[in-house]
Amino acid sequence: MIIKKAQDRIVIILPTLGIVIKFPIIHFIFFLKFLKDAYQIKHKIRKWDYWKVMWRLSAECDFAPKALLFKGLSVNWNEFWFYQTTHNPFLQPTYFSLFGLVNIQKYGEPCQFEGKSFWNQIYNLTKGAAMKDGHHFENPANFSLYNGKLRILDYGSSKTRLIVKKYGDKIVTDFDPNYT
Repeated sequence: MIIKKAQDRIVIILPTLGIVIKFPIIHFIFFLKFLKDAYQIKHKIRKWDYWKVMWRLSAECDFAPKALLFKGLSVNWNEFWFYQTTHNPFLQPTYFSLFGLVNIQKYGEPCQFEGKSFWNQIYNLTKGAAMKDGHHFENPANFSLYNGKLRILDYGSSKTRLIVKKYGDKIVTDFDPNYT
């Protein structure tokens, strides 16, 4: 068993069972700090405007109050829903989600590609679109090989899903593990 902590999720890796369990992290302390900072705004009108603007920000915006509370849940749920609705062969299967509170995904050994050749190939296969989501696409450890085909392990972000929708099939068919 291996436990890894990311920004918005805790991942328990169980290779012997062939699964990965993902739990959301709720940043409650940071949310309380946001509430305190918002409360300290001196003018009531400005305080209300600040609340409205901040609450309208997407849960994918790291400093938004919704993100502090719900980003991990949202990423888990979106990952499950995206796999269930597309069954894209580029996605590592996500078997189950309890409304984002817990996800169960098929285990895949993370890739260990060295150098820039991995990124160059991904960049070329996506016609540069991977640059819009470098966090997910630049790191080979976010991928695994299954029967010689590349699969992405973390795909809950909307940016990642857009790239997968457009280029996922191409990556699966054209990715060369021996590319240099």
